[in-house]
Amino acid sequence: MRGIEEALLTLRMAGKDLRALNVMLAPDSVDDEIFGFHAQQAVEKSLKA
Repeated sequence: MRGIEEALLTLRMAGKDLRALNVMLAPDSVDDEIFGFHAQQAVEKSLKA
């Protein structure tokens, strides 16, 4: 059961990165590097889960 709980936690964290990306959709809201970092994190966490 622990593996499933860890996967769900990781997916929730990926969801937080996705929500951050939605806030950053305005072209001048953040630098490209910040947007890219959160995009990469969302993908990595989703794959890890």
